[in-house]
Amino acid sequence: MNSDRASTVLLVALGAVWGSAFIAIRYVLDEGASPFFFVLVRMLSQAAVMAAVALAAKERWPARRDAWISAVLGGAFVMGGYQVLLFWGEQFTSGGLAGVLVAASPLFTAVLSLFLLRQEAFGRMGSAGLAAGFAGVALLFEPELVDGGSSSLEGLAAILGAAFAFALGSVLLRKWRPGGESYGGASIEFAAGGVFALPFVLAFEPRPAFPVGPESLLATAYLVGAAGVLGFVVYFHLHGHIGPGRANLVSFVSPLAALVTGVLVLGEAYAAVQIGGFLLIVLGLYLVQRDRSRPSDTVTAKAAGSRET
Repeated sequence: MNSDRASTVLLVALGAVWGSAFIAIRYVLDEGASPFFFVLVRMLSQAAVMAAVALAAKERWPARRDAWISAVLGGAFVMGGYQVLLFWGEQFTSGGLAGVLVAASPLFTAVLSLFLLRQEAFGRMGSAGLAAGFAGVALLFEPELVDGGSSSLEGLAAILGAAFAFALGSVLLRKWRPGGESYGGASIEFAAGGVFALPFVLAFEPRPAFPVGPESLLATAYLVGAAGVLGFVVYFHLHGHIGPGRANLVSFVSPLAALVTGVLVLGEAYAAVQIGGFLLIVLGLYLVQRDRSRPSDTVTAKAAGSRET
């Protein structure tokens, strides 16, 4: 298998894993997991495994300044804030819709990059892409606004807030830590994300619960090992071999994987208008990435909206 074909296979597989991760989250929540405690368990588990990966790769640990930036920005936005809002919101909506809403993160990133990183303005194609993408997001809310769909507005708003938190943290990390991501840096972000979740556990979950049945433990192991640690390793590999622009095409695959997995595994149903919203988001992502008036890496290495679930 040649290098390009292998990279394409990895890209599709990564999108499938990250998309299905939303369904795994919803499954464990349905089994009785407290959302904030679930975040704490997942983040600290991933931190430990990713630290082991960094040691195995003989990677140099981040400098003190970069480590603190990773802890503060990564912990507060990219991991902590994102995960807390996502896990809480998924109690009240479907895993598939969560995967689609998180795909708005690259659109948020593109806008934030324009102001915070002083990227070039969008061309017509990029502007049309943003309009299409955010129109798609609006359509996802339509059933709840009109006739009360199967999700709650609070749940959908929380997940959209998670996408924004992830995008903001990604852009700020790029601004203040331009050297990029590393296994050690990711481990620090995971650990800080767990610390970020701890006050929510103490304040809102006096008796935190976590299911210990074999299915729930398997789903959690999938989230930690496949979607979390292995997903990062594959994503970093793709960045080095095909570049951030092509690697971020995973944003097209993961929402579809989330929808399909939700239907097949949990029997989730979606309104036709929400499928239309998904298609508009995909179109928006495509147009933003194709906008030739902007640098090829505007959608940053940290900003594939469905990159981390």
